[in-house]
Amino acid sequence: MFNMYNEGWCVPDTGASEHDMQAFLDYGCSQYSCAEILPGGSCFEPDLLMAHTAWLLDLYYRKGGVCKEGLGFITTSNPSHGTCTFP
Repeated sequence: MFNMYNEGWCVPDTGASEHDMQAFLDYGCSQYSCAEILPGGSCFEPDLLMAHTAWLLDLYYRKGGVCKEGLGFITTSNPSHGTCTFP
């Protein structure tokens, strides 16, 4: 696990499986509000599993200081887009 609290952004690894990303979304949205990635939320579009996982991975990273190993990695490129702002 990474522990580089608040440095960069935690985003999904391109090799992450859809199954693992969906499982993380299911778990994460039971722990945190996922209103931003639901229809009508500022980060709903694009309506893609990887985009929604990116938002939740970064929230998880901001809250706990850990980028989930095997699912995400730290990037220095801000993944914010359009009306969707990552912290």
